[in-house]
Amino acid sequence: MTYAWPWDKKATVNEEFIRRLSQAEAAEKSKWRNLKIGMTKPQVRVLLGEPERVVNHGHGSTWRYLNKGTVSFSIIPRLGDTSRMMAEKRFTYQEEQVSGWVEPDWVF
Repeated sequence: MTYAWPWDKKATVNEEFIRRLSQAEAAEKSKWRNLKIGMTKPQVRVLLGEPERVVNHGHGSTWRYLNKGTVSFSIIPRLGDTSRMMAEKRFTYQEEQVSGWVEPDWVF
């Protein structure tokens, strides 16, 4: 007759939990690794979801996520005849774009 010890089942449950956590983390890493310089806020929102907190500053903003990752956006002037625009003291700006990010600290 074979006996099932209670700790055997507990170890299996823990292993399953760690396996699922690793899969979820791999999916999350994949999202962060698809970020690219120049992405717009709507593109980042589709990829990573809504940020937990938004910090606005003079030259752009930073989105902070619950998992401790951050995405920085900067206002970038449009390319064109910059000497003419400077002479006319006129600039046109695009929407804020990704200028950098810090991935979360991964557990696994």
